[in-house]
Amino acid sequence: MEINNKGFIVARRNCGLGDILGNLALCWHLAKDQEKDLIIDWQKTVYHHHAFGDNLFPLVFNKSNIDGVQIFEPHDFPGAYEQQIKPKYKNKYSGMMLKDFKFKNTSFNNKDYFAHRFFSKLEIKPEIQKDINDFYQKNLLNKYIISVHFRFGDHGSLAKPSTKKALNPSGKNTKIQIVENAVKLYSEKIDEIKKFHKDAVVLMFTDCKLFSNILSNSYDCVDTTNEYPEDGQAFHLSQFKNPYEKIRESVYLTWLMKSHSDFLLYSHSNFNYLPRLFIKNQIKMF
Repeated sequence: MEINNKGFIVARRNCGLGDILGNLALCWHLAKDQEKDLIIDWQKTVYHHHAFGDNLFPLVFNKSNIDGVQIFEPHDFPGAYEQQIKPKYKNKYSGMMLKDFKFKNTSFNNKDYFAHRFFSKLEIKPEIQKDINDFYQKNLLNKYIISVHFRFGDHGSLAKPSTKKALNPSGKNTKIQIVENAVKLYSEKIDEIKKFHKDAVVLMFTDCKLFSNILSNSYDCVDTTNEYPEDGQAFHLSQFKNPYEKIRESVYLTWLMKSHSDFLLYSHSNFNYLPRLFIKNQIKMF
């Protein structure tokens, strides 16, 4: 493919799904604002264990014109991308998330507006959407859905000071005590919501099996996790799955949360960045 004269914005952040989507939203906005084409380079992400591999974007999303911005990938420019395009157009914005971008025009800098606009146009592959629809029909049809997202995490759920203060203020709690504290806080909010929606179902998004087990003892819960990681391992990064399987799982869960949550209770994580833009009722727990 010939290189155009418009120029490019290159989206290339080496992180998990929430981060690279946040970066993609910014790069799309810059490409639209500057009337440039967008090259999405997801050849090196955490799903590849930070090594180069297949470009994952077109495997999980429809590669097309997104609201006036033409989308390309590195393979559209064999040889030229690595040798000419990336050295010329890759810059500090190529790896930046939208939330960290400083707008020059301060009269209108609603980052959530631009993100919502982009994600409303971004289409996941039909086979992933079908799996989401099937799951909803089987488990959630005609129910009020309280989505619960709790990340214990590969770096622990205590990475943020606010989380540490809420769950382990002394710094001496065991994992069981930390998780029990989390369950108590989530349960208080669930009970408040259930006063108005007695038959609500709790849809769980968590990397912590202990959290899931304890919460399931008290509520009608639907767990979205089929395989829990070992302690200290990153979610969706199993060494037994290939990069496509791992990012597909992440996209599936993100769009399930986005599409079928009447209320969202969440802890700090970029994984829930996109769903928060679309869910009207939500509470940040810590």
